[in-house]
Amino acid sequence: MFSGIIRIIVLGNILYISKYILTENISYLCFILSLTGIILLFLLLFFIGYINNLLRTFYQFIKSFYLVKNTDSIFFLNDKPIDKKEDDIYSLFSEKTKINILKILKQDINAFHINGKWGEGKTSLYNLLKEELNKTFEIYEFNPWYISIEKNIISSFLEGLSKNFSYINNQVEDLKKLLVKNEKTFWFIELFFHNKSIEQLKNNINNKFKYKKLLIIIDDLDRLTKAEEIMEVLKIIGEFERYNNIKFLLLFDKPLLEEKIRDVVKDNNYLKKIIQYSYNLKIKEKDLKKYFEDKIQELTNNNLSNNIYSRHNTDEGSLSYFGINYHIKNGFFKYSIKNLRDCKLYLNRFYIKYDLLNNEVNISDLFELTILDVFYEEIYKDIIENGKFAYVSKFYSSGSDNKNYGFIKENIEMLIKRYNTNEQTYIKEILFNLFPEIKGAFGANIPRKYGNSYDWNNTMKIELPDYFNKYFLEDIPEEISDKLLFYKLENFNSSTELEKVNFMNEQSQFKRVISHCNYIKNHNEFIEWNINYINNYCFIGDNISLFTNISTLIQKIIDIKNDRKKSDYKLELYKNIIYNCKNILFLLIFVNCYISKDSWNERNYEEFYNNLKEILKNKINEIINSGGNIYQGIKKENINVFEYEDMGLPAILGKDYKKI
Repeated sequence: MFSGIIRIIVLGNILYISKYILTENISYLCFILSLTGIILLFLLLFFIGYINNLLRTFYQFIKSFYLVKNTDSIFFLNDKPIDKKEDDIYSLFSEKTKINILKILKQDINAFHINGKWGEGKTSLYNLLKEELNKTFEIYEFNPWYISIEKNIISSFLEGLSKNFSYINNQVEDLKKLLVKNEKTFWFIELFFHNKSIEQLKNNINNKFKYKKLLIIIDDLDRLTKAEEIMEVLKIIGEFERYNNIKFLLLFDKPLLEEKIRDVVKDNNYLKKIIQYSYNLKIKEKDLKKYFEDKIQELTNNNLSNNIYSRHNTDEGSLSYFGINYHIKNGFFKYSIKNLRDCKLYLNRFYIKYDLLNNEVNISDLFELTILDVFYEEIYKDIIENGKFAYVSKFYSSGSDNKNYGFIKENIEMLIKRYNTNEQTYIKEILFNLFPEIKGAFGANIPRKYGNSYDWNNTMKIELPDYFNKYFLEDIPEEISDKLLFYKLENFNSSTELEKVNFMNEQSQFKRVISHCNYIKNHNEFIEWNINYINNYCFIGDNISLFTNISTLIQKIIDIKNDRKKSDYKLELYKNIIYNCKNILFLLIFVNCYISKDSWNERNYEEFYNNLKEILKNKINEIINSGGNIYQGIKKENINVFEYEDMGLPAILGKDYKKI
């Protein structure tokens, strides 16, 4: 709008000057001012246009950046064949291979076959050859798989040939009328049609391509479901086998095709009689590995290694055996990823899971689980159905064998019996890595998990009862989201008082908080706040489990705080906690339950422990002497925590205990 107003002003000035030129009835000064104004306005218009374009470009950049960060779409590797040379960034098909195929096609052969399984890149290789082929041949692409059920394949082939090359239209139409399909076989119902034999018609068609030979591309022949349809296509090739200006380039999986026509053709050498040369397509494993490694780092924003190391306390040694690198170097590309399509299929599935579960589960376990999901679906389904019974690890106060081991082993052996011995070993290796209980079922000794599960949960592994189900969720509820928990812990010092109280009051959070307390940045402030929380928000009689959790949490934080001499640092921290805490029950639990000889390797343990007992004794006496009742609000069943001979008040107060 603003630029439009300026244009009107410029137009007015131009008309004003035009009036001067035509009538000379205007002062010279006005003329100069008007001309200067026009020039300045033109410059202003240019400047506004430039700024406008600059701002528009900047706006589009910001908009695209915002959309990338906020869109619901995800990174996805399309499954389409490589279309042009620029797309073959990994040189999956060597120049030597392409040159050799081109040379062979120029020889005196009728049918050339590129053999490869589904997804190995047959169509991609042809697309890379197409530009060079067009220089030497007239190209006709025929895909019998796209033909509707109602249409005859030979008829459709000839119709396409006629449409692509109008100068042979008459000959093709005549030939089409002579070729008729019977239900069981092919034969000619007329030997002559308009005084032209079939051989004459084919000769005429062949001669039309005397100067530039015809190359007929037939793709997806192995995707036809009926043997009769495949035989129709092979019949077409046979019809032109003696005509040197017409060649066929066939793209199909030979073993699969032979299997489909086995009941119709008893001759094992039938295809060899039709096809003069067959090239077996195989992408080099090293090229496939390079593609995979680059893509998986790209999909995870080059953060995969850091995620595995830092998030799950996984050192490089264990990663090399149990993690992603191990599979890339070993059976992964022998039994799972066999071609480019497998590679993309796996990466797409893994990324969808990674996008949802990053920072929620163990990524190394997720990688292995996705192998089962994509390539061994029946095993993956069994894990979901029988997870708690057969796969999830048990926590024991004392070691014992799983009574279900016999059934578990039998079930796994049944699931994998369809695979060869080497692949069975590979599958079991994945299962052993993910689920120690499976390893135990096959006779291996596995370490039992004793005591609480806080340290185990920090690994976020699929074998853990608290994490197993999370691996199979399609959405992560806030109440179980570790990613959200990490954020709360990392930003705990910036929370409001009410948010902190609500957060700590959620008893279900405590186990996860203790497991992941290494995310707490400001340790001292967090400990201080916990003590204030106990003083201000806890009713003493009802919170033994809460106090136990908080005590454990503080101990865990102290254990990971190793930037000072442990003994001195701990003693100072414990002193502050005792001085500042007003809750005797918590202090007893804290000092006696979690500062025991079993958990200390300090040489001056006795001195350290006695110092704490003396400080705690003074604190209790201070409360008693001030007229306070240390039993106030405590339920009768919890009094024994105070009265316990080795750990309670008698042990702390000694002879002074009789005073209360």
